[in-house]
Amino acid sequence: MEFGSTPSACAVAKIRNGDIRLTVAEASDVNLLREHSEAWLPAFSSLLKLHSPSYAIVMHRVPTDFEVGKGVFTEDDDSWENDIRELGEANEIESGTLVRVHWIGRRSSEQVRKTKKFLSLVLHFNDPSVANYFLANRLALHGHLHRTEKYCSQPLQCFNCHRFGHIAAQCKRSAVCGTCASDHPTSNCHCTNKTPCRTNSTGCPHIVLKCALRGCGGAHRSTDPACPVRQSILRRIAAEHHAMGPLFPEE
Repeated sequence: MEFGSTPSACAVAKIRNGDIRLTVAEASDVNLLREHSEAWLPAFSSLLKLHSPSYAIVMHRVPTDFEVGKGVFTEDDDSWENDIRELGEANEIESGTLVRVHWIGRRSSEQVRKTKKFLSLVLHFNDPSVANYFLANRLALHGHLHRTEKYCSQPLQCFNCHRFGHIAAQCKRSAVCGTCASDHPTSNCHCTNKTPCRTNSTGCPHIVLKCALRGCGGAHRSTDPACPVRQSILRRIAAEHHAMGPLFPEE
C-alpha cells in the first residue's frame, strides 16, 4: 500500500456488535486510512465498509410534518427535501458535516404523523465541535429555536439469547425463546394446544409469556419496553451517559 507514509496500526479487534475496530497511534493516521480505504479494506474482506464516528444530538419538539427525506443535507444536490435544506441553511451547517437525520426511535415520517404533532429528531454530525456548537446554542427551524441534548442510543439486544450488548450473529450462547423463555429460537415458538390455532406466537392465546432476561421471568416478552429489568438497564446506561457531560470530547 503506497500511502506516502506508513500508518502505525496498534491493534485490530472484532467487537461484540460484529464490527472490526482498528486502533492507531496518531490522529493523523486515522485521516490517512480514511483517504486510502480502498487500498487496505479489501485485505480484511470485500464486504467491509468504513464507518467514521458520528456525534449525535437530539433536537426536541420538531413538527412531525418535517420531511426527513433521505436524511442528509448537501448544498450541491437538489434531490434533498426542502426541510432538510432549510434546516442546514438556517443554522449555516457546512455541507458534509451533517451526515444523517432520523426521527427518534427510527420511525418513519408516516408512522410519527399518525399519532404525534411533535417529536424529537436525531442529527448525526461527523465533527464533535460542530455537534457541541449546536448543543450549546440550540438549533433553528421555521423561525423557532429548539432545545438540544446529546443522543443516548438504545443498547443492542441479542435476539438469540436476549441479553444486551451484542447481536445474534455474534452470540455463542444457546438459543432462548423471546416469547416463552424455553430452550428454542423465538421463531420456533408454536401453539401448544392439542389443536393448534393458526395464528403465530404473537397472537396465540395458548402460549404462556415469560421474559428470558436474567432476573426477570415476568409474564411478558423479552423485548417488552415495560420489562422492569430492561428499564433498569436503560436507566443505568442513561446515568452513565449523563455522567460523561453535556458535550462531546474534542481532540
